Amino acid sequence: ITLSLARLSEHQLAVSVASLGMVIAATTNSLAKAALATAIGGRPIALRVAIPLVASAAGGLATVVLWNTAA
Repeated sequence: ITLSLARLSEHQLAVSVASLGMVIAATTNSLAKAALATAIGGRPIALRVAIPLVASAAGGLATVVLWNTAA
């Protein structure tokens, strides 16, 4: 998804749309991994895995939002 959006942003797609799409894809991937870790490892592993993944997703989303509003 990331490579496709990067290539599309060169000619057909606005960079802001491509960057948001990349963050959505990465966030979805991270949340799916957190769900798998929770299902397999239970609550102790969930806290160790979910907190950094959610923080990373929030940071990526905040970066895109701030970058797109500044542009």
